[in-house]
Amino acid sequence: MPHVANPLSSVKLPAALVQPAPEAIARYDALQRGGALDESLDAIESRFVDAETSGRLVQAVRSTVSANRQKADAALQRAA
Repeated sequence: MPHVANPLSSVKLPAALVQPAPEAIARYDALQRGGALDESLDAIESRFVDAETSGRLVQAVRSTVSANRQKADAALQRAA
């Protein structure tokens, strides 16, 4: 089977722009609830465990991957 190169596979973002997924999801959840975000390690871990056990973490990752795939497909179609 021939290898098809993905033009987006080599794209790298600066570390300062990339926020760890659990932290980003916790921030999003806190903003949706309208509350201030507790930045303590215990609070971050608690929110992560809550997101993981409730299934929100998996759903957020799936939604992000799906949205990124759609953007990549659109970019590839425009480039073709």
